[in-house]
Amino acid sequence: MRELIAALNQAQEVLRAGTSASIVSHRAITMYTHQVMQRTEITRGRHAPRPGDKVARGVALTLWGCHLLLAPFYFWDSGLPQPADIAIPLLFGVLIAYRGLKLPVHVRPVLWSISVFALWICLVNLVWTFLLAPSSSLSLLAGPDGTLWPCAYYLFNLMVCLTFGSLYDWFGTRIIKWTIVVAMLGLCSGSVRTLYMSVFAGFATIEESTRLSLSYNNPNQLAAAAVTVGSIFAFCLRWNLLPAFVRRFETLWLLPILHLTIMTLSLAGICASGVIVVLCSARRWQTILVGLALAGGVAFAFVNSDLASDLSMRLRRRDRGLVEEASFRGYDRIWNHPEYLCFGAGEGVTDRFQTRAVSVTKNKTLELHSSLGTVIFCYGVVGLYLFLRPLGAIARRGGFSALVWFVPPALFGLAHNGLRQTEFWILLMIVACVVFERATAGDRRLCEGEFHGREC
Repeated sequence: MRELIAALNQAQEVLRAGTSASIVSHRAITMYTHQVMQRTEITRGRHAPRPGDKVARGVALTLWGCHLLLAPFYFWDSGLPQPADIAIPLLFGVLIAYRGLKLPVHVRPVLWSISVFALWICLVNLVWTFLLAPSSSLSLLAGPDGTLWPCAYYLFNLMVCLTFGSLYDWFGTRIIKWTIVVAMLGLCSGSVRTLYMSVFAGFATIEESTRLSLSYNNPNQLAAAAVTVGSIFAFCLRWNLLPAFVRRFETLWLLPILHLTIMTLSLAGICASGVIVVLCSARRWQTILVGLALAGGVAFAFVNSDLASDLSMRLRRRDRGLVEEASFRGYDRIWNHPEYLCFGAGEGVTDRFQTRAVSVTKNKTLELHSSLGTVIFCYGVVGLYLFLRPLGAIARRGGFSALVWFVPPALFGLAHNGLRQTEFWILLMIVACVVFERATAGDRRLCEGEFHGREC
């Protein structure tokens, strides 16, 4: 660590000199500092080797990789625990048993904010469970459509955040590289499977081929996963956190994201994936040229397929005004029930609200199809403040440019509720860990300028 501090002090002295040599030596000093940071990751006191350390590390990486690889596979109804979810409690137990729940000091404020937000969600839903108990059955309140079930979602995602924080404290940036490689391989396998089904196996109907869901229960879940993993990829690309073999073909790794979001015909997902391409291509003329070529090829294939006609059909079906479209997604319950805006109405038991978001086939009121809308209506202004606290902490330490990586999931979240998507919380933890550590090391200028260059 002393070597790292010395390198940072040297960089500051040269840059403070203001000479032309500082311009020349800036990149060399920064690259040297980054190499020192990577070396010191395995020489910190908390990384001291212990008996069985290799076995424990292998088990931890295997369980984390199993969670990421199995995340797309839904064997039961949405809301129920899936096979991928089992890996997280096991990994959490391994971390506590082997090394205790050691968390990076600089990320603890973010983890504390996430914990308070999850506890507020539990408090609001527990209060509404108590208030609705006289008029509703316990099976309804405790079921997937009840008020108790959302507590499990956010407590699970809190466990994911704590698990990733402990893994980052143990492995450093290597756990980020492992995460993005495994997650992108999952998307690539889904893309290859889709191509096989469309070229060799064939689909039963056009609707089945376009509104793709793979092993997810609905296409929007697939689009949400592709968008959040794509945001993680864009962040790792711009912060030089990708493994060498991934960086060598960085533009090609965008193809599965574009392919899967287009096949889901999720309009919000397609727009969000376009933002991801822009984030990956900013100020990189090679990526821009290759991206334009790929975009042209994708557009040509899109226009000459049934996807274009099906997408236009979906657009015609949604030929309604902004307010009407918002009402059909459940936003209307915000102005129909303003009494809940302070402390929230809780999630679940949606038939108590006046809204146009009703499923004709299932004959029930749908949940609010919006991440921001869910936070505001279900958990009130207090919940909104608690949700924005970790993002504000990231902006204070890394500048507002550090929040640009949340634009794609935020754009997708305007039309769908993506707060339950585990990949979103992993993205939040990755950004927080990297930005806070580099800002704590005294490299705040590089943190603020990372979106405009690749020096780090």
